[in-house]
Amino acid sequence: MVSLSDLKVFISGSLGIDLPDFILQAALDSVASVQPCLDGAGYSASDMMFIQLYTATLIATAADVRKIKSQSAPNGASRSFEYGKGMQSMRSKLQSLDKSGCTAKLVAGSSGQSMVFVVTGEEE
Repeated sequence: MVSLSDLKVFISGSLGIDLPDFILQAALDSVASVQPCLDGAGYSASDMMFIQLYTATLIATAADVRKIKSQSAPNGASRSFEYGKGMQSMRSKLQSLDKSGCTAKLVAGSSGQSMVFVVTGEEE
């Protein structure tokens, strides 16, 4: 199983965001809940590591956290952010790795299906 420190390094290094340990640990606990399915699927050790990392990352960042894109300072203080980039490619990669679908119930949007809500009303 991927460790908390491995997940922190991956998320910080790959996405440039820092999340509290309790969020990361909760994500790892969720991934652990499907570990028997992953073990039974016969994945290689490296595929298992990627599946665990990607699933935990997608769970932990489900709120589409912002990433600092640029910042400046000496009193012209400014920051710009970007949101959610790269998550779809991580979902796609997870789907291609987890052919047994063990993690599909943990990661929203991993099924590849889209959902559209239509709200109608009448003017009174």
